[in-house]
Amino acid sequence: MQKGQVPTSILTEAAELGAALKADIYGDTARTLIREFEALELSSGSLPASAKQVDREQAAHMVKAAKASQRIVRQVWSEIHRTSLSAEVAKTSVGSGQDTGNARRQLTAIALLGVSYGATDDAELLHECLEAVLQDPGKYRMCRVITQGMTGQAGEVRKSIDALSETTVIDDRLKVAQGVALIMAGDPNGRWLIDNVIATSLDPEAREAAMRTVNYLDQVGRY
Repeated sequence: MQKGQVPTSILTEAAELGAALKADIYGDTARTLIREFEALELSSGSLPASAKQVDREQAAHMVKAAKASQRIVRQVWSEIHRTSLSAEVAKTSVGSGQDTGNARRQLTAIALLGVSYGATDDAELLHECLEAVLQDPGKYRMCRVITQGMTGQAGEVRKSIDALSETTVIDDRLKVAQGVALIMAGDPNGRWLIDNVIATSLDPEAREAAMRTVNYLDQVGRY
């Protein structure tokens, strides 16, 4: 079982998923999602006795992620529609499990949805699982911190930055995303992060992104 990739469209997928749940008046979409994650939970927990330890660890993370995703879908749907999701059987049939890559992609979208709607504990649990199972979590990390900034969670952005700084060498592209997220959340300290990338980075794409951000901020008169 190899660690998976995250597509660049994760923010779009999260937004589309949120829109689908908003339009889901009767809860059929939510219940179908929950059943998909139930199937993922079962398939991930059904490794043969001969499975390698690393595969068992990956599977355990996927089981936790699937359970957290079920709770997030219920919470988000209930918050949107101001009522509890009933236990009716979904009208759409669900197979025995998802393709591993597709499952990870959907888990990342659910994680961002949880951040957006304040499902803090389960979103954090899902985040920890994704950090363990994604081959390159860089794009996911960017999307997560941007989502926190878009929803005005300056404190959560700072927590994410501090937590990542303790365990990971943060690349300059992620620093730009972190700076943008802080600014979006109303924290002017984000400008310092972006200026620092311009002054010190050897990554041309990161520097270009930082300069474009600074030019925009100057044009609109912010920070």
